[in-house]
Amino acid sequence: MNKDFFWSNWIQGIAFMNTQPLNTYLWSSGDQYAIFDTGSSHLLVPGSIYKLLVDTIIEKAGAPSYTIKDGFVISSCKAAWKPFFLMVSDYWIEIRPEDYVYDVSENGDRSVCHLAILANKLDYWLLGLPFYQGYYVIHNMGEPKPDGTNYNPKVGFVPHANSKKSFLELGQIPTKILKYERTNYILLLTTPIFIACVIILYYYLVNPWATTKWTQSNWKFYAVSVGYFMFWLLVFTFFVFPLMNNLSD
Repeated sequence: MNKDFFWSNWIQGIAFMNTQPLNTYLWSSGDQYAIFDTGSSHLLVPGSIYKLLVDTIIEKAGAPSYTIKDGFVISSCKAAWKPFFLMVSDYWIEIRPEDYVYDVSENGDRSVCHLAILANKLDYWLLGLPFYQGYYVIHNMGEPKPDGTNYNPKVGFVPHANSKKSFLELGQIPTKILKYERTNYILLLTTPIFIACVIILYYYLVNPWATTKWTQSNWKFYAVSVGYFMFWLLVFTFFVFPLMNNLSD
C-alpha cells in the first residue's frame, strides 16, 4: 500500500477472461494510481483509458450493442460477460460479471443491464464495491513506531465461504500494452490473392507437369503436390504474413 492520505496502491495491469499471459496487458501510460473506496458502488476509471477498457470488455462479451447514457454504460444482460482481473502488488484480483453487470430493467426481467464502470474526470482509479465482491477484505494500518511514524498499512483479500472466487494469484507483470487492434486491410486483401495465385499456378503448371511424369495414383505425384502446397504455406507464414503486418504498422 502507498503511505499517503488514502488507502491506495497502483494497478499494474489488467487481464480479461483469465490470467494467462496471452490475456494480460499493461497500460500505455504505466501503472495507474488507485484509491480503495468501500463507499462507492462503482468502479471509477481514469477518463484517458475508460473508452478503451469498456470497448475491450464489450468485445470479450461477444460485442453486444451498447450506449453510454449520462455517463452510464447500458447494454444487454444476456451477453456473454466475462470476468476481468486487476493486478495490485503483483497479485490478480478478480472482478466477475455478477460484480459489475447490474440489472436496471424496469420490471427486473434482465432486459437491460448497466456496467458499474464509470469514467473518472481525474486521472486515477476509484475501486468501489465491484472490486470487493466475493472477498473478505481487511484494512490493517499496522503498528507505528514509538514516535507514531512509519505505519505499514496493508489490505488483505480472501474469498469468503460462498464465494466463487479463488485465492489471490501471484502473477507475472504483463508485457503487452492494452490498445485498440487495428484491422490489417493489407493482409485481408493480400491473403485471398496469394491463395488464388498458388492454386492457379498448381493447376496450370505443376499439375500438368506432374501428370506427364506419373499417374495421379502414384505416391510421387502426391508427394510433389503436397510438397508444392507446403512450400507456399511456409512462404506465406514466414515471409508474406510478417511483411504485410509490418506494412500495416
